[in-house]
Amino acid sequence: FFFFTPPRKAMGQCESKPPPKKASSVPRPPPTFGRDPSLDPSDYILRSCSGLTVLKTDNQKQQYVVEGASGCSVYLFCVLAALTVDECDGCVVVSGPVESSAFVRDARDSTFVLACQQLRTRDCVNCRFVVYSMTEPIIESSRGLSFGCYDLGYEGLGRDMEGAALSVWNNKWYDVYDFTPSPGTESKTSRNWSVDEGGGEDYLEKARAADGADAIGLGGGRVVPRTRGK
Repeated sequence: FFFFTPPRKAMGQCESKPPPKKASSVPRPPPTFGRDPSLDPSDYILRSCSGLTVLKTDNQKQQYVVEGASGCSVYLFCVLAALTVDECDGCVVVSGPVESSAFVRDARDSTFVLACQQLRTRDCVNCRFVVYSMTEPIIESSRGLSFGCYDLGYEGLGRDMEGAALSVWNNKWYDVYDFTPSPGTESKTSRNWSVDEGGGEDYLEKARAADGADAIGLGGGRVVPRTRGK
């Protein structure tokens, strides 16, 4: 056997520590939304509002936040990095592809038409979800939810799905997992949610009347194949 012995340092030789870094005299630039300093955060946040109709078509791939909305209709016909919806009552939220996760929390009597990699909901009551999800939709502490297959159609949706790396053939909208199932049931048989195969695009009513809607090509045919729930 051979043993390696590290060489000894000469007498009086020691390792010197690097000098502490001096604080930079150059001021840091103010924080920006995402990596583009030209973006205005207020264009991607809808907070504490009532009765508004919002329509966005720019493909900046940013996160969008809806919080504290009542009776609002939000149409996001573009690719999003992420989507967060909190404390909404009587709202309609329709989105193109979301690259990562869509979170819906504390929502009541609302409709959500979402395409995302992962959908997570919590504390939602009497809400309709028309969904494309690459993974199992997750619900928690919720009741009265319905799930249907994503049937949104607008010009460029196929391109947007590819841009968000979402395969139209991998939709698990029906494979809902309930972290808090109703008594006497399991996560996959919970009565807190049901399958809704009715379809229809009634949620686009206000979008068609909004400024700029003509250029979107709404109702141009579904891109995600219709699949039936189990």
